Amino acid sequence: DIPLKEIEMPVAAAPEMALARPARPLKILVAEDVPTNQLIIGAALRHLGHRAEIVADGAQALARLDGERFDLVVLDMQM
Repeated sequence: DIPLKEIEMPVAAAPEMALARPARPLKILVAEDVPTNQLIIGAALRHLGHRAEIVADGAQALARLDGERFDLVVLDMQM
C-alpha cells in the first residue's frame, strides 16, 4: 500500500484532451485476443478517423500482412 494525499487541481491547470484528426486516415491492423479490448481499440481508432482491422492472434495478423498493406500494426505484447 502507498499512502497518497488527495489534492485539488485548478481547472485552468488541467491539460486539454482534444486530439487532432489525422491528415489522412490510416489503415491499422490490430492483433488483440481479448474481445472487449478489440471493441475498445477499434472504436477509439475509428473515432480518430482511422480504419481498424482487428484480428485475434499473431497467426491471423501474419496471414493478413501476407496479402495486404497496412500503415501501422499494433500488437498485444502479452498475447
